[in-house]
Amino acid sequence: MRIERHSSTYVQVRWSRGILLVEGDSEETRLARANHVWINLRENDPLTVTTYAEKLFGKTPRCIAYIRARGSEENQDRGLLALGQRPFRPRDLATQVITPAGKLQAVENERKFRQDLDASESQLASKKADHQLQYQREEQELRDIKARRTSRGLLQDAAGSWQLYLTLGTLVANNHSEDLFHEITKLESDIEDKKKRNCKRGRPALKPAVARRPFSSTRQRTESSWRSRASRRRPSKRVRQ
Repeated sequence: MRIERHSSTYVQVRWSRGILLVEGDSEETRLARANHVWINLRENDPLTVTTYAEKLFGKTPRCIAYIRARGSEENQDRGLLALGQRPFRPRDLATQVITPAGKLQAVENERKFRQDLDASESQLASKKADHQLQYQREEQELRDIKARRTSRGLLQDAAGSWQLYLTLGTLVANNHSEDLFHEITKLESDIEDKKKRNCKRGRPALKPAVARRPFSSTRQRTESSWRSRASRRRPSKRVRQ
């Protein structure tokens, strides 16, 4: 291929079968030999820029690789159609595929969507953790309320049982007092009868060995004794709030 400035056909292509390489030790030598090779390729008609691709490669291209950049190893072309045999970097490969397809905006939208989705998932996970903590706290409060209600019910049952115990104790004390009253009355009646019989017989009256106390004071002492015992046995009414 030769590019001429002083001709109407700026790009001319001459070809021949096989591989033709210009050899030489210097740039001047290779340039002189290139002119000689170019002159010897007149056996075939020269091709132009619009006809050489179809003539040499056919209507369907079999090679679409080309060199876009030259330089050192660190500055080589990494395009999708480059001739280099080095592997592509993921970023460069993605750029070469996405940009020609016109999907760059779609990729940006997808990236933004994924970022928003990740932020929403993080926020949802935080809300779930807060909800779990609040749920455990409320469950503990409900258990405490249930325990207080149970304690209050047990306290009321104990108070009712204690009141019933006091009532039964009072009734027993009253019955015992009445029995004692009847016995004392009977004994007093017997003593009076004996006094009368002794008086009739002319014997002196017997003096009681122990001074008798009124029945009312005995009954009061009995009831107070029952109450003091009941107060010592009464359960505590304090309930943990």
